[in-house]
Amino acid sequence: MKNGFSMIELIFVIVILGILAAIALPRLSASRDDALIAVAKNDLSTALSDVIAYTISQGKYSTNIKDMTNVDFKNSSFKVKGVECLKFDFHELKVMEVTINRSGLCDRVLDGSAVEPYLKMDATLNGRTYKHSDTKSFIPLDSETISRLSSVRY
Repeated sequence: MKNGFSMIELIFVIVILGILAAIALPRLSASRDDALIAVAKNDLSTALSDVIAYTISQGKYSTNIKDMTNVDFKNSSFKVKGVECLKFDFHELKVMEVTINRSGLCDRVLDGSAVEPYLKMDATLNGRTYKHSDTKSFIPLDSETISRLSSVRY
């Protein structure tokens, strides 16, 4: 008799390994997503703190968000896993328009983040009122907003 495994034994081992892999891979992927969400929330909090510090020290905003923070904002947008969650546009440096995308991981990143309360703001510029919606927020860039922002601890 030969020493070795029969074909049936090898098939059973392969099936068991396949079942274990099918159980483990989704859990590994979910853990990776949770870590990515935690990093993204931390980046948003850091960016908000940086913008507040920049504004207080310089006495003004910049039209380029990259000037105000070291957090990576490509093309004035905040992306998670390649999906643009927030896009920033400035109106006369008096109102910051934020376009909000809650698809993919963005919803989990934005929920409970440091910036979430500011994604429901309205602003007035030159007699025109900008009302927030699920996909847009308008943050007034004035001293009152900055003092409110700087009093919040993240």
